[in-house]
Amino acid sequence: SSKRAFGESISSLKFNKSIQRQFKGKNFLIELEGFRIQYPESLITPKLDKLVQLLLNQEMRRERVLVFSQYQETASFIYDYLRNNYSELRERCKLYNEKTPSAERDKVIEQFKDKNNTILMCPGEASEGLNLQLCSFMINFDLPWDPMKLEQRIGRIQRIGGKRKINIINLILDNTIETDIWIILEE
Repeated sequence: SSKRAFGESISSLKFNKSIQRQFKGKNFLIELEGFRIQYPESLITPKLDKLVQLLLNQEMRRERVLVFSQYQETASFIYDYLRNNYSELRERCKLYNEKTPSAERDKVIEQFKDKNNTILMCPGEASEGLNLQLCSFMINFDLPWDPMKLEQRIGRIQRIGGKRKINIINLILDNTIETDIWIILEE
């Protein structure tokens, strides 16, 4: 879902002896590393553009927005991208980083809850256990393969008996594996 996430996956594969044996050497990993270096930004640009357009929307400017990504690296990338390129979004953005101590994550959640117009970037790991029912919008930057993971994400902002109207937006690139995932999730 981003060059960062792809690079992180490759890094973990480099040290996996089972993968190295399975692919008989490191040529496969070298090819993957080459692809990472040449990773076309066009794979993520349309989704970033749409995300920015949505976040600058007048209605979303007044509300708390939850942006989910499957990977921590992609959530961090989105956070950095928005803060570095859009001054009007800089102060609104918060990052839930699963790699930081729980006290730090709790502080980010409290900051998110304190202001109406905040945007919280979350990895898939944040889809369990957090109560963020005060959100009106959820944007899935990328979709999990498992339909229950998507339900867990939705469960962060919508509970049975909830009276608040929520909006869930899924960003999907046409003619990619994401389209196939969406069809599976819909079925």
